[in-house]
Amino acid sequence: MDINYNVFRALAKEKKALVDNYDNQSKIKLWRDINDLKPTRPPVNIYQVPWSEFPLINEIVTPKENKFMWDLEFKLRKDIHELRHFPADMVYF
Repeated sequence: MDINYNVFRALAKEKKALVDNYDNQSKIKLWRDINDLKPTRPPVNIYQVPWSEFPLINEIVTPKENKFMWDLEFKLRKDIHELRHFPADMVYF
């Protein structure tokens, strides 16, 4: 099974760049305030996305036989897509 690790490195760098520019600290504060029952706006969390209908699946280059690496690549691509198109109030690391 051939795995192209350069794909993972590129995706990880892209996600890190997006997360570095993303306002995580204000999102963390919002969630802490909510959990501390402080009056604040309700956070928006998008978690029910029909990923099987996105063309994102077609971009995955890792063979499906390697389930762990395929899932890892899918997670990276999914996070990048979320950060670009609908970040809402989710916290990313």
